[in-house]
Amino acid sequence: LADKSDLPDLEEAAQLAFQSFKNIIASCKRDGSFRKAPGDQIEITAWSVVHGLASLIVNRQLDNVIGSGGLSAEKLAAMVTEAVAIGFRDPK
Repeated sequence: LADKSDLPDLEEAAQLAFQSFKNIIASCKRDGSFRKAPGDQIEITAWSVVHGLASLIVNRQLDNVIGSGGLSAEKLAAMVTEAVAIGFRDPK
C-alpha cells in the first residue's frame, strides 16, 4: 500500500505507532539499557525488523515455522524482538 493519501486514519495510526516505538527506544537509551547511536539508527533498524516480520507473517511466508513445535507468531515476535534488543544493549 504505497499511497495512503486516501487513508488519512491509517497514516495517522502508522505515525503514532512509530512515535510510540521511538519513545520506548529513547527511554531505553536514557536509562542505559541501549547504547547511544547516531541519529535514528536504532529506531529505524528496529522498526524495519518489526515491519519485516509483520509483513512475512501477514503474507504467510512463515507458515512453515509458525505452528511447528508450538511456535506461535507471538513467540516468534518475542524471539526476534529480544535478538534485536540484545544487539542494541550498551556493552558497558
